Amino acid sequence: MTDKEGSDVVTSEVRGDTSVIRLNRPHHRNALTVPLARRLIEELTLAEQGSRVAIVTGEGRAFSSGGDLDALMALAADGSQAAVEAIYNNYQRLVLTIRELDIPVIAAVNGPALGAGLDLAVACDYRLVAESGRFSSSWISMCLIPGMGGAYTVTEAIGSSRATDLLLTGRAVSAAEAVEIGLAHSAHPDAELLDAALAKARELSVPSKRAVAATKTALRRASNVSLRAELEKVAEVQGDLLQQPEFRERAEHFVRQRAEGRRSAAARPATPTSAPVGPSGRAG
Repeated sequence: MTDKEGSDVVTSEVRGDTSVIRLNRPHHRNALTVPLARRLIEELTLAEQGSRVAIVTGEGRAFSSGGDLDALMALAADGSQAAVEAIYNNYQRLVLTIRELDIPVIAAVNGPALGAGLDLAVACDYRLVAESGRFSSSWISMCLIPGMGGAYTVTEAIGSSRATDLLLTGRAVSAAEAVEIGLAHSAHPDAELLDAALAKARELSVPSKRAVAATKTALRRASNVSLRAELEKVAEVQGDLLQQPEFRERAEHFVRQRAEGRRSAAARPATPTSAPVGPSGRAG
């Protein structure tokens, strides 16, 4: 959860012409941190050089639960300008890297994509979601705005009316609804998600990388407002909101809830090793 995290917070492997990149903080539901954002940028840049398509997915049962709460509270403690710089130089740079990459980027949403996790997924060119997956712009519950351009990219994906509903309520969207409204392109059984993403990657592996890059550039020009300009404004506003008492109150509330949950889990009797084992199964 700090700058001391190792490079293994993101892992990657090459499958033919495709780089499969995984957010690898499963015990934190792949919550985003500055080290994770930096490593993801590195792996995406390498993928652009050596692959025709990149897939971004999460290790474990979550795509990403959003921004790491401890990291957000640390940003708030640093002061408004420091928060702006940290947001823009890391989290928002990640979004711009995805959008400006010359190769297609597929989000294989293997579980919840919440807050910054939703922003990350929607920044990608394609979004395939597991049937158990769900989306939520949970920023509003933390008294913040979508800090990685979600107001821009979600509106771009599903239109102003639906984006207004999702961003102002923070309500959860199932995989089926996500496909229906255009937030995701397709839904798949959980066990088949990666295979489906690899199949889509093969479909996108056209002979000319230059043609793909030119098409992505043309799609970006179709937007009337610059994403880069929007992200600069978002960073300014978010830096201010991180200093407000409402954010601190909500953050401290979630920290207490998390601590109570851990104490409750530790107090439960251990499951006998001989018992049958059944199927097992935040911040903005």
